Amino acid sequence: MEQDQSKEEIAEEFEINNDFVTAGQEDTFPSRSQVFLETKINEDPSFFRSQPISYFSKGKDFQKSKEVHQHTSYEKKVLNTFESIPTYPCHTAVYKAWLKKNSPFKSNGESWLFISIIGILMGIIAFSIKLTVEKLYIFQHPIMETYVKRGEVVRLWFYYCSMSCFFSVIASFIVVYVCPSTAGSGMPELMAILNGVAVRKMLSIKVLFWKILSSSLSILSTLPVGFEGPMIHIGSMVPTILTAPYKCCANMSVPENRYANDNVEGSRVSRFCLRMYTRIRSDLCRLRDGRERQVLACIGAASGVAAALNAPITGLCFSMEEMSSQWNNSLTWQTFFSCILACSTTELLNIILSNYEKQVPHPIDYTVTEVPLFDTTEKLRTGISSVVPAIGIGIIGGLLASMFIAMHMKITRFKKYTFERLNRQTGNALKILDTFIITVLFTTIVILILPIQNCRTIQHTQLQDNIESKPMELHAYACEAKLQVSVQGNNSASTVSLKGEYHEIATLFFNTWEQLIRNLFTRRTHDFFSVSALSLTLGILFLFSSFAGSASVSAGLMIPQLAIGAVYGRILGQSFYNLIEISGGDPVRWGWVDPGLFAMLGSASFFAGTSRLPITSVIMMIEMTNDVNFVFLIMVCVLTSKFIGDQFTHSLYHSLIELKCMPFLEPELRIYWEDKRVNLELFEVGDVMAEPVQCVRVIETVQNLAEVLTTSQHGGYPVVKGSEEAVLGLIGIISRMEIIILLCNLDMEDVDLDVYGLRAIDIERLHTMYSQYSRDPKVLKNYEAINKLLNIYLLDARYKDLYINLVPYVDTSTFKITKSFSLERSYNIFRQMGLRHLVVVDDDNQVIGMITRKDLLGSEIEKKIHHLIKHSMNRTFGAYDHRKDNISGISVVIHEAESNERITETEDQQQRVSTV
Repeated sequence: MEQDQSKEEIAEEFEINNDFVTAGQEDTFPSRSQVFLETKINEDPSFFRSQPISYFSKGKDFQKSKEVHQHTSYEKKVLNTFESIPTYPCHTAVYKAWLKKNSPFKSNGESWLFISIIGILMGIIAFSIKLTVEKLYIFQHPIMETYVKRGEVVRLWFYYCSMSCFFSVIASFIVVYVCPSTAGSGMPELMAILNGVAVRKMLSIKVLFWKILSSSLSILSTLPVGFEGPMIHIGSMVPTILTAPYKCCANMSVPENRYANDNVEGSRVSRFCLRMYTRIRSDLCRLRDGRERQVLACIGAASGVAAALNAPITGLCFSMEEMSSQWNNSLTWQTFFSCILACSTTELLNIILSNYEKQVPHPIDYTVTEVPLFDTTEKLRTGISSVVPAIGIGIIGGLLASMFIAMHMKITRFKKYTFERLNRQTGNALKILDTFIITVLFTTIVILILPIQNCRTIQHTQLQDNIESKPMELHAYACEAKLQVSVQGNNSASTVSLKGEYHEIATLFFNTWEQLIRNLFTRRTHDFFSVSALSLTLGILFLFSSFAGSASVSAGLMIPQLAIGAVYGRILGQSFYNLIEISGGDPVRWGWVDPGLFAMLGSASFFAGTSRLPITSVIMMIEMTNDVNFVFLIMVCVLTSKFIGDQFTHSLYHSLIELKCMPFLEPELRIYWEDKRVNLELFEVGDVMAEPVQCVRVIETVQNLAEVLTTSQHGGYPVVKGSEEAVLGLIGIISRMEIIILLCNLDMEDVDLDVYGLRAIDIERLHTMYSQYSRDPKVLKNYEAINKLLNIYLLDARYKDLYINLVPYVDTSTFKITKSFSLERSYNIFRQMGLRHLVVVDDDNQVIGMITRKDLLGSEIEKKIHHLIKHSMNRTFGAYDHRKDNISGISVVIHEAESNERITETEDQQQRVSTV
């Protein structure tokens, strides 16, 4: 279910969890998110129920892609509960010493090893899910097929509805009670994680197991959902789980003289193991780096797409366009290699299974064929006139995609607000009831529309170039003439003959959704499906895909999006074909006038309209259909649909990110004023920075550090030279977690409290190496003990004169900029480098401000920029009608007005510095 969890589940997630948080980057407890949620839940249980519901206000679902989402006051509070994850570990003296000892040199061998393992595992997982679903579907299909052929409506409805509800309720139970992190596709959360947002409990082995099981059951429920979205989430979990034991192995320490005695039994084996461990330790230590683990997660996500769709280039393009926030050339090659391995593994397992079922005696006789997901064997001619209907399909696709996103967001938002206003037990029960009701309604409506359509007679021959390609599957419902299917041919080609009667609605709904798309893509089948049957199918799919996507099951919407596009594309193609026939023309002479081709263009346009991924949409349709003759038409459809969709809504996944209130930084910061884009090069970082900043001294007392931690909830603190009377300048930054770990490891034995300065306590007395304080934050889970310890430090007078030297633990590679630094460039630096803090200093290197992720959100910057524009224009022009001016003139006036005011800001700056 693409929506937030209940308040208790949200509160539980703020317990420190090391699913994806890398070494030296864990958030501390209590954080701002935990303080806010615990206070509201404990002191005011009706807090969630008291929030206003707003469905149709500006900024809610219906807004252009260039417009910034405006959060409500409640959404801002939820947004503040998320923390950032820096891409790189803190570059401290302790970290460098640890790195020099354990990993002085880099090697690419282990990276390629893990990339290969990821690709192979993703291929095995995709094959296992497909095989499980196929075998279980075959198990229940004959019974339902019998009822369909006999036309027994009551028995058919009971069996169809009961089996669907059985699988959907179990899948929902897993999501609601067993593992809430498996809800939905997991795409919005994964995008936020790769963007630098800490989303807890999303990449563990527990989530992986239940995600695979729940997504398989969701597909068996016959709801209009797919497993391609969950495969992306599964793909990101595999490398994270694989690197976890090696990360722990890299942290292990073995005494060098433990096996020095050759006479000790077993010492030779032990020494051999120690040598092997020492050899690989330096390579394994690199997996603790956040950047390395982020790269592997991105590669795994791409491999998941490739394995699910049997399209390696699609996986690469999808990860490059949508997933990764920091792409490079080496990542392109590594991702492509993993995607090829994933697809090859899936194909190899399919070949082995297919030849085993055919009882081929020896593996050397196995036939090796590569079959696209929706293979189109019929080749059509194209012409310049085909561009016009391609543009029309793109326009309709963009409009329908915008309607789909808006409706899905309204439904999801309504459920989210409704469930939050209930207690946990009632809300969880309603989530399962919601899934049950959706399944019952969907199956009942499908059964009720069966008598609307009559059986149709068919006599059709279909040529298949590949014997392994799946032909059309037709189903009969209370038909008089039996449907006969015969296949003739050899291993290179075959002919499929269909003769008898079939039912259109039964054919469209009593197949898998992949087979539905395959039937609609089939060429030279203009007389198979009527416009009325396709229209009914479009309405049901469009409506129930929105509801099923918001249900509490582990499933995605990629295949339903392709199915919806194929249905309305087929409607347009069939209508155009009938129109030409009515007008007395010959549609066959046109070549490209084929309902199957229109269905393919419809799928491309609808997917591009919802995802806004033009490159991925084009490559995906080419790889899945194995047809390169209509690349130009696909590109025209995709670009038109994306342009139309951008005028109404944001993309589907970005809308869900906004609904979940995750602080996602867009690839490009765009601010508009009166529908004109503001040039952010004319604004300074001082316009949006947070001030004043709380700093700590490089040599600080334990009591002062405890006071800093208890009086503020910041994630990091600038470290400055000097004393309380004089601040000399910035040295670096130290995270809140590191200060807590230092205080928790404080050793008071043999410490002379009368000795001043560094003699009281130093790095040796801390007994804290990098591999210890940045590895396992289990101690931070016991936040009550930490609070008690901090209170002891505050109240005990002995700690007033006990000093800690913070130099070994200060990140000296902290990015710092001046107040006059460009706002646009600071945004790019923060996002591309994966920062958590960006310090603002003056000309004397004294801290005057701080930039965090939430300061750079589009809504916050837009509010401040608009305020500056209005303020400057009011002071400069008075009642001047600024709507007649252009944005460049406004920006120049603002820049000149602010330049004239800088002379009067000297006293304010000095006051801020003294405050810091």
